[in-house]
Amino acid sequence: MSANGNLSLFYLAQQIYGAGAGVVSKAVAAPLVPRLSLLHKAGDHPAFRRAYRRKLWQVGLLTGSLLLIVVAFGDSLLRPLVGHGAVTEVNVRTLWLIMLGLGGMFVGGAMGSVTTSSFYARGDTRLPTRLGMITYTISYPDQNHRL
Repeated sequence: MSANGNLSLFYLAQQIYGAGAGVVSKAVAAPLVPRLSLLHKAGDHPAFRRAYRRKLWQVGLLTGSLLLIVVAFGDSLLRPLVGHGAVTEVNVRTLWLIMLGLGGMFVGGAMGSVTTSSFYARGDTRLPTRLGMITYTISYPDQNHRL
C-alpha cells in the first residue's frame, strides 16, 4: 500500500542503522566482556554494575547524539544520493523520514548489545537468547500487520 521503492528504502535504512549499531557493538560492547567477566569472577558486583552502567550511558549518549545528527542534518547528509540510478529527492526525503521512525531501533539495539554483553560476562547465555526470541515473536506479527 506504499509507493514503489519504499520497501527498498526501508531496507536501506535498516542496513544503515544495523551497520552503525554493529560498529558500536564491536567497538564498545565486545571489549567490555572480558573486564566484566573478571569483575564477576572476583565477586566485585558494585564495580561490575558501575562498569556496565558507564558503558550503557556511553553507548546511549553516543547513539543518541548520532540520532540527533540524523534528525537535524540527515536530509542534507543524504542529498548526495540524489541522481544516482533512480534515486530522486522524494526518495531521499522518504529515506530520511524512515530513518527518523527507526531511530529507536538504532539506539535500543546498540544499548541492548551492552546489556547482552553483561549477561554473557556472567556466563548467562540463556536469558538474552530467550528475551530475543520472545521480543522477536511479539514484534513479528506487528511487522507483518497481522494481529
